[in-house]
Amino acid sequence: MIRIICGGKKNASWCEEVCAEYMKRLRKPFDVKWEFIDEDKLMQQLAKWPFSGREYVICCDERGENISSDEYSQRLKRHS
Repeated sequence: MIRIICGGKKNASWCEEVCAEYMKRLRKPFDVKWEFIDEDKLMQQLAKWPFSGREYVICCDERGENISSDEYSQRLKRHS
């Protein structure tokens, strides 16, 4: 399962379009769950998250590293 946790709100039309596109691309072979959390609460949750060795976490943030779709796909494949 891929659990996507997004900081912010899903009320912007562009956000709904992006989420729909990701769902279409990730649906097979993955089971995808989306969760939207207020950004302040997200930071608190990530700080105390009980990560296990079986989880692979990708945090998407505009301040982070830019990678191509192919690289993103390769990273998912390595950890699926």
